Amino acid sequence: FFFFVLFTIIDHTTGTDRGYYIYIETSSPQIRGQKARLISPMYTQASSVCLKFHYHMFGPSIGSLNVLIAGTQRLLWTKSGNLGNRWRYGHVTVRNDDQYQIAFEGVVGSSFQGDIAVDDISLANGPCEEEGSCNFEDGTFCGFYNPKDEDNFDWALNQGGTISFDTGPTVDHTTGTSVGYYAYIESSFPQNHGDKTWLVSEILESPKGACLDFWYHMKGNTTGNMSVYHRVLDAKPTSLWFKEA
Repeated sequence: FFFFVLFTIIDHTTGTDRGYYIYIETSSPQIRGQKARLISPMYTQASSVCLKFHYHMFGPSIGSLNVLIAGTQRLLWTKSGNLGNRWRYGHVTVRNDDQYQIAFEGVVGSSFQGDIAVDDISLANGPCEEEGSCNFEDGTFCGFYNPKDEDNFDWALNQGGTISFDTGPTVDHTTGTSVGYYAYIESSFPQNHGDKTWLVSEILESPKGACLDFWYHMKGNTTGNMSVYHRVLDAKPTSLWFKEA
């Protein structure tokens, strides 16, 4: 007998099944290794711009998603394999001396369970932040996310002081002012003693290793503890750093 699993996703923009996204359909007549490209309009030469997008790669036979300079075929960014049932943040700095077009290339995996989707493509002046870096100053988590089923509550973005008396920062570290953003946990009700919250990074690739730098603020008579973990997808997390107030 046969069976199949149908994976359904919602778009990234609206978070509903009424929003739109683009995707590659890997069912027959597509075969393994076939490619589909989505080509951008023509852009003027760029000393440095940041291409941002969200992508979804979930299924046991996911192929690859590539971002290239069309024509020259210069590879800018690539990801392969099953990266879980969630929208992920992609970004890459583009530099080109001539007019150029960007190509999103989806490569078919080994079966129909290999659909790849892309949403919310944008360009911003200046280079991208490094992978895994975020100062939160654009009011977003820059690819970090709150998992839905691994913890008890969520991290939040804030400016200025927190709502709790005599605890938390009054300014952010980046700007040193009350208009700068930072991520924090609010431990007031309905949170309970021992509740945990995770803030998880985008998928990072550092074959030679990398140095993680960050600034933290732990003020309050009943502050708990903070940990940093490293996790290979679907594997048990490994502790890297721990601080108890």
